[in-house]
Amino acid sequence: MDRKLNDAEKRGIVEEFLKGNEESAAFISLYSDLCYVSNDFYVNINDRHELVDLSHSQVPEASRFIKSHALISRRKLQADLSKHFDKPISLRGADTLTTMTVQLMLMLDPNAKSRDPGTSTMKHHDAVSWEADETLVSFVERALNSIRETTSPRSANNLRDNNLIKAWKLRDRLGIRICSTDNIAEHLLSDGKENIFVFHHASFLKSQLKRAKAEGLQLRTNLADSLKAGILPPQFLLETLHSIQDVLFPYQDHSSKVFLKGLVRGSKFDSECMNYELYEYDVSTDFKYIYWQDRIENLHSLLDQRRGRNRLERAFERLGTQANAFVIAIFALIISIVVGIISIALSAAQLYISLMAWKHPVPQNS
Repeated sequence: MDRKLNDAEKRGIVEEFLKGNEESAAFISLYSDLCYVSNDFYVNINDRHELVDLSHSQVPEASRFIKSHALISRRKLQADLSKHFDKPISLRGADTLTTMTVQLMLMLDPNAKSRDPGTSTMKHHDAVSWEADETLVSFVERALNSIRETTSPRSANNLRDNNLIKAWKLRDRLGIRICSTDNIAEHLLSDGKENIFVFHHASFLKSQLKRAKAEGLQLRTNLADSLKAGILPPQFLLETLHSIQDVLFPYQDHSSKVFLKGLVRGSKFDSECMNYELYEYDVSTDFKYIYWQDRIENLHSLLDQRRGRNRLERAFERLGTQANAFVIAIFALIISIVVGIISIALSAAQLYISLMAWKHPVPQNS
């Protein structure tokens, strides 16, 4: 792929992956990165040695082929895909085309484990790759299970006070940087330092939810039936969008809107994140989190275990893990001392008044 997308090819990409919705600059940028940048998402189609036989028009066709072959192994799928086009492509070309197409179709990295170990910085996350003898359905199921650490759904209304983990509060109170990620499996993950990663492709999420609704899929439709339509499970999609627009950047909060606008202006976030619309599925009646509740709870834990923001708090942290309790105890002791001093002063004043009254009694009227 030695040239940029032309208008017809771009329309084909948007129609296939966003189902004709308004063109998303963020999505097209991701597509370009997957085509031309070797170290951004670990895919490079512009390999002049072996992959010059690939073309932009093959990507939508590969997407339709993969959706209809989700129950055969990756090895067989790629072998069949290499012979699917009028002009056969190399097996390596089929592998790269499959990898790129699945990333665009599902926003999951099929080759996550093959990354350079030095680049895998996510804390408490085991990368999942699509194995050669594994079906697409099995790979996606394992990827989603790696996100869902517990199996007990939790009501969104019963999660800990999400008002505390607005993105701007995480930034201001913890010094955390909100970073964008194109890999949905990295959503809400920390790198163990000062970065939280947020999957930002709201255009993709909304497009998939609209497609799910148009296909008549219920909110709890299973993975296999969802993949037949080329989408992730509606519950997973809705939770992801809800976590962005109701938890991290709630529409009714002015500071959240200002912060999000800055992220979009810096070309780090999909501008569709700022377009707050009614969800395709009802979230008003006991909407439950199945996938992301543990990572949201982890954000609360970061607040609970926050680093000291000044020298005094950091000094307390070095003395033990209960820094906040120690600070409160010291503060209570200081208040007790101040109150004691005031009490002594009042007692002394009262004693002085009594002494003066004894020395200088007021004459009694006869």
